[in-house]
Amino acid sequence: MQGMNLAELTYKRFAGTDNLTKHLAEYAGHPAVFSPEPPEDGQDGWDGKTQYPAVVFHIDMQANEERNSSGTLTVSLVCPNTDKISPENIEAEIRMCLRDVLLKADGGILYAFAWASTEAFSLPEEKKDLLLGCDISFDILEYAIQETTDPDPVMAAGRYIKGLYPECIVIGVDQLGEITEASDDVPVIYCRLVSLEKAEETNTVAWMDGRLAVHILCPDAGVRTKIAAAVVNRMSLDGEIIMLDKSPMAVKRLQANYKSDYLKDGQIFFTGHYGLLRYKPKGHAIKQAGCSTMETGGGIVSKAGTEKKTDGQAKVAADAGQKEDVYTIEEFAANAEVLFHTRPECVIAALRERGIAECGKAQAEKIVNAFNKREVK
Repeated sequence: MQGMNLAELTYKRFAGTDNLTKHLAEYAGHPAVFSPEPPEDGQDGWDGKTQYPAVVFHIDMQANEERNSSGTLTVSLVCPNTDKISPENIEAEIRMCLRDVLLKADGGILYAFAWASTEAFSLPEEKKDLLLGCDISFDILEYAIQETTDPDPVMAAGRYIKGLYPECIVIGVDQLGEITEASDDVPVIYCRLVSLEKAEETNTVAWMDGRLAVHILCPDAGVRTKIAAAVVNRMSLDGEIIMLDKSPMAVKRLQANYKSDYLKDGQIFFTGHYGLLRYKPKGHAIKQAGCSTMETGGGIVSKAGTEKKTDGQAKVAADAGQKEDVYTIEEFAANAEVLFHTRPECVIAALRERGIAECGKAQAEKIVNAFNKREVK
């Protein structure tokens, strides 16, 4: 089913907010909310009643680079000039109606609104003593779901924060409806990729630096600060974020700015340092039925399914002048956690960096340990 466009969702939000609509007039049984123009005074929908207060909004999706926005929402409020209705109260309700709210338009695009200004506008001379009016401007911010390719630093950061705060709504991890309102109990987290560059490379790995920003949306500034501080402290202690392919992304240049615009800029900024393997590991080929693991009964099973010697047996064999058994890079990778307490990707990268296709366990262990202890620059 096709979703609503942004104008339709904005109307739905205004017309569905009781704290706003209780102040407005009605047209054809609905709150007096219109876009882009209101009906004429003589239309039957007014049913002979007053046309004010009324809200008329207009959306301009022309991007403004200086204001870091995807467009502008202008809301015009017209009120009768009486003591019974305060335009300031209705203006405040309009701002609250869009504060920390995400609208999911057709195509799955998410939009947020940042209040920019409120200004009184001129009315015709004959209406100045009867009506009051003001224009309320909002910057429209697009929160695109920034899924990249595997390994995905944005998705990894989102899942990491979701693990810390399961009650939060994380864009890209959780499913959002047409209208999502952030609250102090259920904040909304948005992770975005600011920049991506290649830091260094070897013959097996391209090391990438991705600069990420994290936005925390909720009405209470104190709650935003508390969550940001807790996330930064935890990231500082962990030092890394595990990505979806189980590889680590080292956390570098981590900072929190509690005074930054949480809607436009974010509060947490860090650089994720991770590697892209140039060669994908091949699956472990089983050449004999019944062979599923590399270790059985203390020995190591080769791809042919025959049990090879344990470390102690290999040492005895070596003392007796026999050669140590050798294994392929695929065999070592398939048993990386058991033999070397590391991931298959690290084993493959370490051995291929040295140009080794097969070797003994002792030699492989030495190479892999040296590779894992190498300082990340």
